[in-house]
Formats: sequence, C-alpha cells, structure tokens
Amino acid sequence: MDRQVYAYEYLAPAVRAARRATYAMFFADGLGFGIWAGHIPALKQKSQLSDSLLSTVLLAVAAGRSFRSRLRARPCGTSGAGVVSS
Repeated sequence: MDRQVYAYEYLAPAVRAARRATYAMFFADGLGFGIWAGHIPALKQKSQLSDSLLSTVLLAVAAGRSFRSRLRARPCGTSGAGVVSS
C-alpha cells in the first residue's frame, strides 16, 4: 500500500527554517533598537539638543524609514524580495 503524501510534508523543513530566520531577525532588530535607544541620552547631551528638537529628529528618522520601506515595497511585489535586497 502506498501512503498518500501531502505537500505540507515537503514544505515543513522550509517553513521551520523561515520561521527561525524570522525569529532571529526580530531578535536582532529588537537588540539593535534597544542598544541604540540606550544611547539617545548621550547623543542628546553631546549634540546639545533640546527635548523638542530631539523629538523632531527622532520623528524624522521614523518617517524616513517608513517612506523608504514604502518605496521598496513596490519592487518587492513585482520582482521579489531577493532581487531588490541584493
């Protein structure tokens, strides 16, 4: 008797590897952000920024990242993420 083989049985190792890679990227991103955020007070003091100017700079950084990610989303949808990121 032949056993019926399902498609997900072949994809399971690839899915597990993708899940591990996603966890690793989120961990690295969180670690990097935590380290960077810990240096904000030193950056503020060294640059002699007021609270309002520091807030504006941080908002500009976030807006720039958001704008850049939207610019890269369209090529990723048409060409694939591997092509765009390399």
